[in-house]
Amino acid sequence: MYLQFTLVLFFVVFSIAGNAAETNWQLYRCDPQATVAPENVQLPDKLQLRWKQKLETEWVEAAPVIANGVLYAGTTDTGLRTFSMKDGKPQWTFPIESGMLIPPSYHSVDDNRFVLAGSTDGTLFAVDAAAGKQRWSFKTQGTLHNAPNIDTKTNRVLLTSEDGSLYAIDITTGKLVWEYKAEDQLRCFPTILGRYCFVSGCDSHLHTVDLDTGKCVSKIDIDAPSGTTPVVCGSTLFFGTEGNEFLAVNWNAETKEAKIVWRYAVKQAIRSPAVCSKDGLVIFCGMDKTVRALSQKDGEERWLFRTKGRMEHAGAIIIGGKIYVSSQDSTLYVLSLKDGTKLDGIELSGRPLGSPIAADNSLVIATDEGMIYCFGQ
Repeated sequence: MYLQFTLVLFFVVFSIAGNAAETNWQLYRCDPQATVAPENVQLPDKLQLRWKQKLETEWVEAAPVIANGVLYAGTTDTGLRTFSMKDGKPQWTFPIESGMLIPPSYHSVDDNRFVLAGSTDGTLFAVDAAAGKQRWSFKTQGTLHNAPNIDTKTNRVLLTSEDGSLYAIDITTGKLVWEYKAEDQLRCFPTILGRYCFVSGCDSHLHTVDLDTGKCVSKIDIDAPSGTTPVVCGSTLFFGTEGNEFLAVNWNAETKEAKIVWRYAVKQAIRSPAVCSKDGLVIFCGMDKTVRALSQKDGEERWLFRTKGRMEHAGAIIIGGKIYVSSQDSTLYVLSLKDGTKLDGIELSGRPLGSPIAADNSLVIATDEGMIYCFGQ
C-alpha cells in the first residue's frame, strides 16, 4: 500500500513539473502585444549548451518560434523546417522555393494547428503544424519583411507587406476579410492593443487600425520612415525610426488619439524591437552597437552597454531579471537588467541575425553559419 501511494505521488509530482516546463513562444515577439513576456520560463544562472544543429547549405535569418515541444524555423534555401526541442533532431520540412527570411507564427483553432510561413515573393502559407502540409496560401503584391500577428478574438491573421497593405485573413480559410492601405511600404509586425492594431510605416506615420472594420482611426506623423515593431506597455507604444529616434507614443482608447510623449535621439537608425521591464524600463538595441535602457516615463537614460557588433533586427528579451541579447559580433550577451552589467558572453559560430527566444526552460538562437543553438541546463 505504501509503495503504491509513493508511486502515485511520484507520478503526480513528475506530471506537474513536466507541464510547468512546457511553455510556448508562438509569435515573433512572443505575444500579440509584442511584450516579449514568456510565462513560466526559467533559465539557469549559467547557460549550458543542450544541443546544436548544423544546417549544411543554409541558415536561419530570423527568430524561430516554439510550440508544443517543436521548434519552427524559416531557412534561406529550403523554407520552413522543424526540429525537436528535446534533442534538435529534424522533423518535417515544408519547401518554399524562394526561401523564408521572416519569422514564422503559430496558432491553433480548436483541433487545427497552423504554422504561418512567409516567402520572399510575398506569399503567406498556412501549414498544418502536425503534418507539414499546406492548408492554404495568400499572395500579396510585395515582399514580406516580418511575421504575421494573430487577432485571437476573431482568429484572423494580420499581415503587413511591402505593397503598403495591412491584411486581415481568416486563418481557417485563407480568405481576405479586410485590407488597409497605407501610402508606402509596411514592414513591421502589426502590434495589437485592445481592438486596435498599430503599424509603423515607411510613409513616416504610425497607423492605428480598427481590428473589426479595417478602418484607420488615427494616423500621426513620426517624422521619419519606420519598419520597427511597436511594443506595448500599458497604454504606451515604444519603437524606433530611420530618423535615428526612439519614440514613446501614448494611446488613448477613449478619444482614439495617439500622441508622442517623448523622443530619444541616437546616431543611427533603430530597427530592432524594444522590450519593457516590469520596473519601468524600456530596452532597445541599435545599429550603433549599443544596448540602452531608458525610463518608460520620460525617456531618461538609465544605462548603456556597448557590444562589438551592430544589432540591426535582433531585439533583447528579459527573463528572471536578466537581459539576453545577440550581437553581430557573434556573441550572445547576458546582462543585468538593473544596471546593464555584463554577466556572461557566449561565443557563437557565425553572426546571429535574429532575436533569441525562450520556451521550455530553454533559450534558442541561430546564426548565419547555419547553426541553431539551444541553451538551458
